[in-house]
Amino acid sequence: MAITLVNTDSGAGGGNGGTIASAGAVLTAGNLLVVAVTFASTNVTSIADTAGNTYVAAGTISSANPSANLAEIWYAKNVTGHAANVVTVTFNGTPNLRAIHVLQYAGVHTTALVDASAEGTGSGTWNGLTSSFSPTQPGNLNVASFSDNNGATTWTAGTGYTKELEVKGGGGDDFLTEDKLSAAAGAQTAAGNASSGNAGNSKAGSWKDASFAYPSFRLASRRPAAFSPGIAR
Repeated sequence: MAITLVNTDSGAGGGNGGTIASAGAVLTAGNLLVVAVTFASTNVTSIADTAGNTYVAAGTISSANPSANLAEIWYAKNVTGHAANVVTVTFNGTPNLRAIHVLQYAGVHTTALVDASAEGTGSGTWNGLTSSFSPTQPGNLNVASFSDNNGATTWTAGTGYTKELEVKGGGGDDFLTEDKLSAAAGAQTAAGNASSGNAGNSKAGSWKDASFAYPSFRLASRRPAAFSPGIAR
């Protein structure tokens, strides 16, 4: 089964606030939900949704350019469905700049964790690029997000990617999320093309498709050696 994009959802906040929420969308049980979030000068403390799904970060969350809006990707796999699912991100502060992108995919492996992830950072005329990441299987889903402090920026997708969402986070932030539905295996990067780049950060994740199967192992049977009774002495 090929991976397909089911729907998208988003939200943006201007003015200081401790949360950001999506508008709400239909969520189908068993699918993958990817949440990309951008924010300034704080940290994500939790992500929750109406359906009660559990979210984990796509790879480690490490240091980035602190003078730019941050970008993180989280996901919930094999989700519980809901007719109007709202995703809410809570921060440990009240950032002025914040936005959320939610993307739902069908055909993704329901138990495998994120296969590969990467991040990137830049300043000045940074145009959006992640570090190298290496999906282990062909046919993976790649999702990449890019933040930029220049509110006049217009993003276009990088080569081989499709621009899915772009929203203003308020106060001059611009946020892009793009995807590639059948990515190659091996070392690669994801790029976004900003019309007028500024300081920014990026994050990418890669997920296996539903056809992936873990290797099976079978223990070889061991027949006990024949017993030969000895002569009692």
